[in-house]
Amino acid sequence: PVFASPTSNLEMIRFDPVPNQVVNDAAVDLSVSLVNNKKLKNLILLNHTAYPTPVSVAFEQVLFNKSSISSTFLSNHTLQNLGHRSGNLGSYLRMNLDEDKDLVARQKIMTIHFSGDINIQPFVDMQLELLPRVIAWMAKKYTVKSRNDSFLLLYQFVRNMQSLFDFNSGARTAQQGKKRKLA
Repeated sequence: PVFASPTSNLEMIRFDPVPNQVVNDAAVDLSVSLVNNKKLKNLILLNHTAYPTPVSVAFEQVLFNKSSISSTFLSNHTLQNLGHRSGNLGSYLRMNLDEDKDLVARQKIMTIHFSGDINIQPFVDMQLELLPRVIAWMAKKYTVKSRNDSFLLLYQFVRNMQSLFDFNSGARTAQQGKKRKLA
């Protein structure tokens, strides 16, 4: 469908009242095609004040794919309105209201993958060349809330990945400086 194209210019789709099952089936099929869509902000399904589980699950997967950090990053960060904003689906849609889509992606990643007990395993499996960029990304400041999350994440990362850091280098440098002064 035209909605699946990242170059589609449609910003709004509105379904006029039709039988609920038709809208439900269409919504589930349509949700899959919105993963790469970068323009559609409003998909109005007029029949619903609350969505049945299959529709909610389908759109949650599009807006907030939790399967991996990469999948969350590639989730849809553009869709902002499905006709109502309640529950998890509503909170995901509200995140997408921010015009800074890099920030939206970062907030989603922090919310899903780095809140509560942080799983360091994705970093362990990461290519060594990527780690400096990832560490810089963790330390990046966007908002007060995400800054605090970033510092916590960075702290936990350093604490759990001590093999990547030489904590004794400062002590060795200080010791070498004393030796030079004595000579």
